[in-house]
Amino acid sequence: MYALKPTEPERKEKALPKLWEIGSALNELEGIIADILDAEDLTEAQKDVRAAYALNEWLQAGANFDEKAAHVAGFIRHIEALAEARKEESRRLRELATQAENRATALRRYLTNEMVRTGRLKIEGVYAKLSVRKKPPKLILHCAPEELPEHFVRITCEPCLTEIRKVLKESELPWASFSSEVEFSLQIR
Repeated sequence: MYALKPTEPERKEKALPKLWEIGSALNELEGIIADILDAEDLTEAQKDVRAAYALNEWLQAGANFDEKAAHVAGFIRHIEALAEARKEESRRLRELATQAENRATALRRYLTNEMVRTGRLKIEGVYAKLSVRKKPPKLILHCAPEELPEHFVRITCEPCLTEIRKVLKESELPWASFSSEVEFSLQIR
């Protein structure tokens, strides 16, 4: 069956800028940054510094800053769309891997049960040597984990950052403070 073409409003909602729509100048910048990021003789920190410097130089040189910033924003959307597509593909591949693992586990359990049932605990085949061995017995706790003696319990300590933020907004704490570094975030609409 053929799918209906999306209506005009649907197309506009889903429309993401294509790489070829962003501009040749941005493609040039992408090439420069890709060369920096592919350099094997630089550390990650050096690559970040050089890429930021190249972006800054590109923004300052030549044409209108606003136009270049708009091109960069379009490219950011393009990269975000690629990342989302790759995340979706990795989710799909993870599901397929889980299915394959479950199938292998079921077959392993079936083969183990059949070997034990028939009393054949060792088999030497062309592709594999099989042997069945007893596992150590499972551990069963007869009380709640909280009731165990201390030396049998692992305790983890994790700060509650949300609560600390709330208190810091109202008063000072000697063991915590807000960073003096100002950070910004970019919104692309």
